[in-house]
Amino acid sequence: SSSSPSSSASATSSAASSAPSSTSLRLMQFNVLADGLDVGGGFARAPAECLPWRIRRWRVLEIIAQHMPDILTLEELNHFDWLLKHLGPLGYQGTFRAKARSPCTQYGAPPDGCGLFFRTERVSLEREKKVPLDKKGDGAALIALFSLAAAPDLHLSVCCTHLKAKKTREGEEKRAKQVPFLLDHYRACISKWTRELGESASPCARFFTGDCNAE
Repeated sequence: SSSSPSSSASATSSAASSAPSSTSLRLMQFNVLADGLDVGGGFARAPAECLPWRIRRWRVLEIIAQHMPDILTLEELNHFDWLLKHLGPLGYQGTFRAKARSPCTQYGAPPDGCGLFFRTERVSLEREKKVPLDKKGDGAALIALFSLAAAPDLHLSVCCTHLKAKKTREGEEKRAKQVPFLLDHYRACISKWTRELGESASPCARFFTGDCNAE
């Protein structure tokens, strides 16, 4: 069954009791299953009445509110504006990169992609870059550099992506090409941002998050 917005927001009180220290961070990542793929993607093992996004969206929001991550990365997100509208009152801002050729459009849904959200009282977004996963412009990834609100000289970088889904030889070959392509972009971004912001901006930690579709 679906949950109401009020029940989702009320979960923040329990999360606050286990809030991380000022220089530790809570990071969450998951694939939310895109609107369109939920009913057209062949997920036969799940009850059909649980799959539509209009039902699942409240559960997604509730889980996020329960854990209150400082940084959140999501894949197969195609309702970024809706989620940001409801996460905004909880102190989040966000950014989004849609896939150039999303399969969701075949089912009349918006293109899916990667979303990155962050709590502004915990971190500040210093730089971001939205990149594809190959030279043709397919796929989606987000690369971001944050500074800690409690220690502005401490930085960390986060990358969010969704690799090719097919569990075939062709799919595995595609993923094997996407990873080095993305990592080259990741390293180039960190190098560029460190030059722009000074050596102190060199990340003390780097997080590679996403759905890698690996066995």
